Amino acid sequence: ILSSLILKGERENFHVQKVRLDCGSILSSLILIPVIGLIATRPQDVPWAVRPESYETCPADSVCWDLGAGTCSNSDCNCPCTSGLFAGWDTWLIFMAVFVNTTQGWLVGKVTHTFSVVHRAIADSFSLLAIYFIGDPLLNGKSLDNSTLNLVAMIVPLSTATFTVATAEMRKAFEAQKKIGAGFGRPRVTSVDFDSDDESVMLGSAVHNLSMSVANTNSINTP
Repeated sequence: ILSSLILKGERENFHVQKVRLDCGSILSSLILIPVIGLIATRPQDVPWAVRPESYETCPADSVCWDLGAGTCSNSDCNCPCTSGLFAGWDTWLIFMAVFVNTTQGWLVGKVTHTFSVVHRAIADSFSLLAIYFIGDPLLNGKSLDNSTLNLVAMIVPLSTATFTVATAEMRKAFEAQKKIGAGFGRPRVTSVDFDSDDESVMLGSAVHNLSMSVANTNSINTP
């Protein structure tokens, strides 16, 4: 919601706004990294700690993974060790994850800038469908023979369709309220004021105003 207010509240181009937000994220990450390192209980969460390269080269029950025992400084540790913020960045999967996360961040920002937080949440929900129905079967060999889980996963697009239909009907309610109450000369909510970020509040106002307009119309037409 905060990012939506920032992106929509400024007149700068989207790429300029996104770079500013990313610079703020980098700054906050640099501040949080040492804080996390001080309160962490795992050596892989402490950038300055000497630790094993991975669980593939060092078993999980090794003393090398024990932060209280000194990790790789312990004489009983015989695993290859490393240290630093980018320790373990030796596989293409990590760089692919960075690329995907960066691209996803820009796409999310663009959707939020152009539409709203609600539309961003709807777009995010479809990534879960892609992971469940495409990613898991292809990468992990997961079977889709569980009809219960499949139906639960389909709740996401059904909810999206319900929201889309509700938004369209809401706009019709605004337009109907505008036409019916045009002759009464009182303040009313119109479709111009509609924002999908607070549709529940706006829908309540529209329904209330519409019902009042209909009641006033009936009172005038009643002899």
